[in-house]
Amino acid sequence: MNMLQILQKSLIIAIIFIASCSSVKTIIIKRATPPLLNIDHFKKIAIIPLTNQEYQESAQKITSLIRNIFFEVNKFYTLSEVETNKICSPQEVKLINWEEPKVVADLCKKHNIDAVFLVKVNKCKEDDFISTNIDSYYSKTENRYITYTVDEKNYTIYLDVVFRLYEGKDGQIIWEEREDTNISQIFPSLKKMEENNQLLYSLVKKHTQSLISKISPKEKMIKRKVVFE
Repeated sequence: MNMLQILQKSLIIAIIFIASCSSVKTIIIKRATPPLLNIDHFKKIAIIPLTNQEYQESAQKITSLIRNIFFEVNKFYTLSEVETNKICSPQEVKLINWEEPKVVADLCKKHNIDAVFLVKVNKCKEDDFISTNIDSYYSKTENRYITYTVDEKNYTIYLDVVFRLYEGKDGQIIWEEREDTNISQIFPSLKKMEENNQLLYSLVKKHTQSLISKISPKEKMIKRKVVFE
């Protein structure tokens, strides 16, 4: 094989390589993004917790967090009204067949709401205990290791929650996410748990922001911000 043939072969290989790379880039560039939810007509949404008696208090806490996050993250351009605990009692919520679109649509029509954000709490347990550990440090002045005890608070949350958005007109599910996890956190026992525990809040915020990002496109956010200002 002479030098010219070698150069020709190298050129062909280079062209094939460049073409293959270009095709990969094209696929990435043209990859479709998930469509935004068509909810331009949403003006009023009801946040409704669904759970059993054991997790009733936790469900109320989660729905309260969701409502606060709506206004914290989206305060200038959020839905004009977010209702909690005004549509039906916890007992009535359990009697509703949430798998039947017509039932959900009738509920929305009865209470004049555009959508239902259902928070189905399958499990929400929070455990904490204080443990005492022994640690040590080297003291140059005394030329020895000095041991001491440290109290730590161990906090764990077991969470299984389904977040679901229903269209009020036809009662269909148009968005759904689930959080099923166990997360632990350790911090000094002298600190207040209210000040240090952000686990439940961060988990709930993740899904609420996910919904907000889909129902509030950037262009609409700017327009609504002007209106509300």
